[in-house]
Amino acid sequence: LGAEGEGADACGEAVHLGLHGLLLLDQGFKTGDMIYFNDTYCLIRDIGLRSTKIYDIVNHVMIITPNNSLANQNILNLTRPDRYYRIRIEVGVSYDSDPDQVEKLLLEVAEQNSDVEQDDPTRMPLVRFQDFGDSSLTFVLVAWINNVIKIRQINSDLHHQVFGKLKDAGVTIAFPQRDVHIHGVPEPAITKSPRPATAKSPKVAAKKSPKRAAKKKK
Repeated sequence: LGAEGEGADACGEAVHLGLHGLLLLDQGFKTGDMIYFNDTYCLIRDIGLRSTKIYDIVNHVMIITPNNSLANQNILNLTRPDRYYRIRIEVGVSYDSDPDQVEKLLLEVAEQNSDVEQDDPTRMPLVRFQDFGDSSLTFVLVAWINNVIKIRQINSDLHHQVFGKLKDAGVTIAFPQRDVHIHGVPEPAITKSPRPATAKSPKVAAKKSPKRAAKKKK
């Protein structure tokens, strides 16, 4: 009975592990998929019976997670249903800027980037005039990239290209600033400091010359 009990326990554990493996497969994960896990971008390296190896791209570490823990989490699979991914680049420009010119320049950035989808009419890049900010007019470039694995590099490239395109066109990228107006500030009172007392020097009696004394006697 003891051996049979141990065999039943082992069989139950195998079934349990197998169910968690099926749950992972049911979520659509496979080796090589890119997921958003624990607030970072990761790649699935290996799915085993007990655990799954996940490579953290940002921090360059390998995470080994039990399958039962992974199966109970909400994980975003970035490579399903395909490798397309929508990216948003937000930029604020000066209120002196021409909105039509800004939209045109941002679209040119997307058109000149080979990683941005240009052929699918449902995934064409677009620009939204989003907000009147405190210090800027806010625009958003929305574009579909054709390889989510390169998302961090493409995001960096697009930011560099947006900055360069706007700078070359003389469009000022705004930054927070405040104007301070001061009214009715009284002028500081001017007080005269008392002059320091000076010690009086003793009067020295002038010596009479012998010639003047002789003249007076005559």
